[in-house]
Amino acid sequence: HQWRIEANHYVLTSLTQTSGLAGLLFPMTVELQSQGKFLADGFVPESFRTVRQGQATTENADFDWIKSVVRLTRDGKDRPLVQGSQDMVTFAYQLAYRVKVLADTELEKRAHFPMSVMTGKRYDAFDFEIVGESKLETPLGDFQALHLKATGPGNSTDTTEVWLDVEHLYLPVKIRFTDRNGDVYEQVAELANVQI
Repeated sequence: HQWRIEANHYVLTSLTQTSGLAGLLFPMTVELQSQGKFLADGFVPESFRTVRQGQATTENADFDWIKSVVRLTRDGKDRPLVQGSQDMVTFAYQLAYRVKVLADTELEKRAHFPMSVMTGKRYDAFDFEIVGESKLETPLGDFQALHLKATGPGNSTDTTEVWLDVEHLYLPVKIRFTDRNGDVYEQVAELANVQI
């Protein structure tokens, strides 16, 4: 993930590549990019773009906060935009921001963080639940992490999990998605580089 903020505007890019045996048999590169504003309530996405194997896709969206609609390129239809909605790149950072705001005062009183998320293919409501806090081992080191988990909407068995670093602004250090077939897609922090 690469995150750049200038004034109140952000650009957040996520690059995912298959690795290990999967990388040899099924090489894949997916780049997601979110652009928008960072305001008092956190991330306010304006556009979301997907590039797969170096080619632009239709898994994109534009957020119109004035008209309160989000348009998915895939079908060209507008959907009602729920306040606080995020996209596939910003959702983990927005969770971190919301948890950080509550951490010093009311985190222990909260068990759920509802959030509508646009994936490029769908726009659904999720309910992230605090699972607990534990030590997390990563290539970047060991972290005391807050674990949150959400199941997919409706009867979906998809799950999304996020581990937030308690000692460093609750930034995400691990994100895992498990689909209904049991396939697991995971991102784990290996390197952190901050430039101010």
